Amino acid sequence: KKGSRTFKEPVKLKFAASSDIKEIEAFYVKTIKDGIAVAYLTSSFGSKSKLLYYAVVKNEVPEFIRTDMSYGTLVCSWTGDNQDNLCFCSYNGIVTRYNVKSKHLIRYTNSNALDGLKVKPIKSDDGTELVIAIVQNKTADICVLKFDDDNLECLCIPISEKISFMEITAVNCAGNIHIMAVSNNEKLYHSCINKDFKSVQTFVEIASGIRVISSDLPNDNGFCAYAVGVNQNLLGCLDYNSINTNWNCEWLELENDAVISEFECYSTEIYIYDSEGHPLKEEPITLSASPFVKMDIRGGIHWIDENHKFSTMTDLQGKITIIQETEQIVTSDIKINAPRLMHSNEEIVIKPYSEVEEKIHNLTTQELKDAKKKDGYLVSEKYRNNDELLNAVTGVLNKVTDLTKSKYMTRSNDVLSGRKIVAPDNFMGWSIKFYDSTAVYAVLDDMSLDEKINMIKSGCLDATSNGFFSKIGDFFRSVVKKVVEVVEIVVYKVKELVKSVITFIADGVKYFFDTIVEFVEDVMEIAEIIFSEIEVFFKDLFEWIAFIFNWNDILRTKEVISYTVVEGLKFVKGASKGVSKLINNKMSEIQKDIDKLFDAAVNSLIGKYSFNECTSKDVPKDENVQIAASNNFLMDKLIENSNVAVMQSEFAVNGVIDDILNRLVSIAKECVDSGNLNEAIKYFKEACTSLERFFTCTIAGLLKVLQAIINSAINGLKAVVEILFGVIETVVQSIIDLIKKEIKIPFINEFYKFISGGSNISILDVLSLVMAIPTTIFYKIVKNKALFADDASVQRFKNEINAENLLKASGLLTESFDDTLILQHTVAVASEEAQVICKVFGSLGVFWFFSLSAVNDIGPGVFVLGVAQVVFETLWQSCTCPWIYKNASVYGDTPESRECKQWIFCWVGISFDTVWLIVTRNYPDSEDWGRIITTCYGLL
Repeated sequence: KKGSRTFKEPVKLKFAASSDIKEIEAFYVKTIKDGIAVAYLTSSFGSKSKLLYYAVVKNEVPEFIRTDMSYGTLVCSWTGDNQDNLCFCSYNGIVTRYNVKSKHLIRYTNSNALDGLKVKPIKSDDGTELVIAIVQNKTADICVLKFDDDNLECLCIPISEKISFMEITAVNCAGNIHIMAVSNNEKLYHSCINKDFKSVQTFVEIASGIRVISSDLPNDNGFCAYAVGVNQNLLGCLDYNSINTNWNCEWLELENDAVISEFECYSTEIYIYDSEGHPLKEEPITLSASPFVKMDIRGGIHWIDENHKFSTMTDLQGKITIIQETEQIVTSDIKINAPRLMHSNEEIVIKPYSEVEEKIHNLTTQELKDAKKKDGYLVSEKYRNNDELLNAVTGVLNKVTDLTKSKYMTRSNDVLSGRKIVAPDNFMGWSIKFYDSTAVYAVLDDMSLDEKINMIKSGCLDATSNGFFSKIGDFFRSVVKKVVEVVEIVVYKVKELVKSVITFIADGVKYFFDTIVEFVEDVMEIAEIIFSEIEVFFKDLFEWIAFIFNWNDILRTKEVISYTVVEGLKFVKGASKGVSKLINNKMSEIQKDIDKLFDAAVNSLIGKYSFNECTSKDVPKDENVQIAASNNFLMDKLIENSNVAVMQSEFAVNGVIDDILNRLVSIAKECVDSGNLNEAIKYFKEACTSLERFFTCTIAGLLKVLQAIINSAINGLKAVVEILFGVIETVVQSIIDLIKKEIKIPFINEFYKFISGGSNISILDVLSLVMAIPTTIFYKIVKNKALFADDASVQRFKNEINAENLLKASGLLTESFDDTLILQHTVAVASEEAQVICKVFGSLGVFWFFSLSAVNDIGPGVFVLGVAQVVFETLWQSCTCPWIYKNASVYGDTPESRECKQWIFCWVGISFDTVWLIVTRNYPDSEDWGRIITTCYGLL
């Protein structure tokens, strides 16, 4: 309603579409003086062009008129304000305007071919028709298009650079044109162009997390825009005041009653790197597909093919994730172009299904017997012990998939030809015939092949002439629905073509279906038909292929990861007294070494010192770690929604931290090494007495200054350690309380309730689940079994790996710890199986810790992601505990004892990270001072 934010009741106007329309692909609407101009573009059977229909709608049922125009793009709009000047415009290489009343088409020339992505027509105060457009250059820039009817030219005025946009709207307010645009990384920008186009404001970011933007008509004080958030249940009303140029943003979060459900899909991760191997964040990329397919990209659903491309950009990790829902093994190929890195006609083609093809091609009878799905074996007991049948099935699967052998990633300009089947030169025909409880597979020479084909065709009715099927896909669906019963399949070569004759029974009558095996889809549908004969259908196949992805196994792993993190923190609490003394003793040793070093250097003015001691952690390096950690949709959702996560962050340690800071200030003066500073002054004075001694005394003085600085730092660090460990129990307990607090993150809360039966979720639950997914997958890839197959296996791990056992093994349990004693080595507490599990946890803890470090380095620090880093760091540290793996002791000065001490020193760093996070709400590595302090501690 005019002047208000309430809508009128909608009026539904039904209309009859033409019978030759395949589907309506897009609507275009514009209010004019005579009513509402509505146009739609359709695709028709047998044509790739889009046909134009239009009508001017008042209140009656519209009668759409078919025009003579056809288009190769959906980037179109209306211009004009009445039926006389109403024009339908397209923006694809050239700009055209079609007057629907006069049926006159105008083609406008322009200096550059305009590849339009989104357009918004608008009228200036003097009545000039303008179009604000996002055009595809190296980036998706915004331009203003002006029509010059006298010279039949379309002027293109660029107004943005270096920002790639995907959505746009505009409004004329008080003579100025205000443009709002959503970038490919979901940020909303605003710019303003004055009346004479002499002044264009720089695009300014006004909001983030935006997916769609639309503008209202202007009012006396400004205008209003409406936004839909990335999470889609977030609606925004953005008021612009043209007097003070301020924005007032109001957000409404709708109740999320969405239902979580599982579906079969392929998930593909694409990383873009520069020539030196560094990930490129926010790098523009263009995606297309063949054939037409629905894709989930960055939380939005998009229908894409070669004519409907989608432009987006990589995230902060240089990554884009594409999810393709599927109901069959083969799905669409993904085509990628990075405009700033590749030529416009150059594309990389990814075939997500290629590894599945290979798995089926290499399938053996024994593997088929052993194959498992979610609730048991893939093949039922009815067929599982029938070796003759399974030998025939695996033999023919190997032969049929010989026709595909798709490469996962290729460079190509012709995707369709890449999906076509070409018969190999040495291809031999084959057949498989099914009986009640078995099957016979045979390779056919030319003579036996001709004989068989003739026999089939002479003894059966032709299904094609009887109106049954035209494609293998149609036949496959009939098999799945059990409309037909397969008798025999024959596949053979005719020149360069591959053909198939399938014999089947429908309603008691025997038919044959003769067709060409033309595309990859046809081959894999034959494979699925063969699987269906042993009662293995698509969902069963996908469960088998995704056996590594079982939620019950993952939830048990998640439980153990949460437990391990908490037990590691409990170890720190129990060992605090002994560790404090150990660290201070070690630092005193370092200080003595440093004094000796500098004294020797000063005395001789020469000296070399090398210190290079490093200890390898018990973390395996395995290429399967990265495979297992890829396509973790839960981690993607966590990073994507971390800035809107709601988490309690009140800490019991706040008062303790204030006390620590006050004490640190008071001891700063006490830590200064005044002795060495006084000696430095003495050397500097002596340098001024004699030119001969100037050089040596100056260097000696500088060395003494450096010695004083290092000693002061060590004195201060010893004091810090003493203070920190004095309150360590409070700090650690606060960390445990923090990571167990309930958190609200869009999608993740609903998803966790779906898989866990309705439990609330904490940040520890989220991060443990994020870790459990790749951990379970990694273990199944390597060991071909679940990490924790039942509750008993979970309990066995807990009995071995716990804080009490580790404290006993370390010798740090009591306050009477004395590292000057030489005691017998303690005994490792974990079995070989538990050690392997800890190594897997440690590997993936490292992976996710550094992955989040990269995200926090590139983007602004987010508190939830900082907490996640501390949790992954704690898990990594807990799982590298020396006493899990070997006989070791902190006593003495052996390589094993130094490794144990170094492991303990790392806990000090984790404690510092946590305190810094609590005080600043940022992880130390995301701030310069945090990096400096952690680097200094690492050097010591």
